[in-house]
Amino acid sequence: MKNRLIFLAVVFLFSTSCSKVAFHADKVSTSPTPNPSPGPQSTLTPTPGGSGTPTPGMTPTPTATGTKTPTPAPTYSMTPTPTGTKTPTPTSTMTPTPTALPTATPILKSKTVTVTPAMNSVDILLVIDDSSSMAQDNTHLAARLAGFALALQAANLDWQMCVTTTDYDYYMGDPISWSITGQTILKRTSGNLSQIFQQTIYDIGSGYGNDEQGIRSSVRSVLTNGQHHCFRPEAALSVIVISDEDERSVGGVYNLSSAQYQAMTSDNYAQTLVNTVKSSFNVGSFVKKFAFNPIVVLDAQCEAAQDAQGTSSFIGAQYILAANLTHSTPSSICASDFSQNLNVFANEIKNSVSSVTLDCQPTATPTIQGLPGGVNVQYNGTQVVFTPALGEGVTITISYKCAP
Repeated sequence: MKNRLIFLAVVFLFSTSCSKVAFHADKVSTSPTPNPSPGPQSTLTPTPGGSGTPTPGMTPTPTATGTKTPTPAPTYSMTPTPTGTKTPTPTSTMTPTPTALPTATPILKSKTVTVTPAMNSVDILLVIDDSSSMAQDNTHLAARLAGFALALQAANLDWQMCVTTTDYDYYMGDPISWSITGQTILKRTSGNLSQIFQQTIYDIGSGYGNDEQGIRSSVRSVLTNGQHHCFRPEAALSVIVISDEDERSVGGVYNLSSAQYQAMTSDNYAQTLVNTVKSSFNVGSFVKKFAFNPIVVLDAQCEAAQDAQGTSSFIGAQYILAANLTHSTPSSICASDFSQNLNVFANEIKNSVSSVTLDCQPTATPTIQGLPGGVNVQYNGTQVVFTPALGEGVTITISYKCAP
């Protein structure tokens, strides 16, 4: 009997531990409950009769007693609230001070020059148009040549002069003897220059060769210099042509005048004369200074004025070209006074034989040692020009600075 009571007690305890015990909402359940979801907790009202299963279709009514409403979780803003926000001060932009480049040192130069005949001498070939249209013009020339020679003398230049004509068929560029002297070479030491010039021009006259070939006569005069010695090897050379027409009257242009047209030969062109001077005198590093200085018809207005004298004239195109090739200045035959024209040539000749060429244009005024008193100095780019020209044998030293 005792054993049966123990067995019943064990069965009772076992069945009791396996049954789920339901409690009212105000009691704590011994059964584990899942973690509540956030928000209010729903409480099921038990069906009368003790059944723990809720009736379908019924909405559970939450019991106010003992129900704790959870405190909402605090909401955090991701945007920080500026508290005493300090606006950063912009960093000042510093303008860098440019670094001064080192000053380049000028290059010091020195040039010592001893005046030679090539620097202080000039040979002049005077080529006169002796055609019938030149009577009046040659009268002007004769009256002004003496002043031209005196200008050369005042420049302290060692000059000599020969004369020929544009009549190549007769003279062929050979020098004509100067009247009164009987010499083919007129020098600065000759007296009575005015009388000599006037008489010589008068004796040459006009109305002879009408086929003017001033360039061709000059070419042959250079080629035959060994016979007449008008041109010294190292002296500068200036050719002065005076004519109221072009080479061979129309320069080989048939349409200008079919009546006066003559075919040009190679010796009638300006470039041939320039080349002949170079090939005849330039040796090694020596370059002969050469200037072609024409007094000719320069434009249509002058051409019309010359035509009004009764004979045809033409613009001296080949003569002007020869001047351009030698960096010289052509002058107008229509000028009432040739002295101005000739003075231009005198200045060009003087500057070409009384100057020194430096290696650069000086950055400051050079200093010159050994310069004789009374000599003026002019700086023209790389050229140092002396007035009057330095005498032969004078030695000077020029010190100057070139840009680096």
